[in-house]
Amino acid sequence: MLVTSSVSSSETTLAASSLSSLPNPIESKTRKAVEFFDHLQIYPGSKRTHFSHLHRETGIPYEEMLFFDDEPRNRDVENLGVIMWLVRDGVTWDELENGVHTWRKKTGKLKNASDDGKDEL
Repeated sequence: MLVTSSVSSSETTLAASSLSSLPNPIESKTRKAVEFFDHLQIYPGSKRTHFSHLHRETGIPYEEMLFFDDEPRNRDVENLGVIMWLVRDGVTWDELENGVHTWRKKTGKLKNASDDGKDEL
């Protein structure tokens, strides 16, 4: 599984700095959360452009991508085949589980297709 971050900002230095200052909530070490991303894209533009670049760089089909975002206007990435999970107050563990469950359901990858409960990540 690849983890990426796409930030649409013309202030690339500020955006990179803000990502670098995110603490790692899992470990108490000095390792920053930004270090967990396999790909970072920070530049102005639409999320569709970001996903087009990610698709080209990684070879991962759009249908295999799950996108968490807090802006409903970015739902247009679904036109590419990307599945988007809209979050309201950041990506919490529950949001992550719900997004992954929805992705698995839409892609037919649920462990038990008749199961509508949450499956383990």
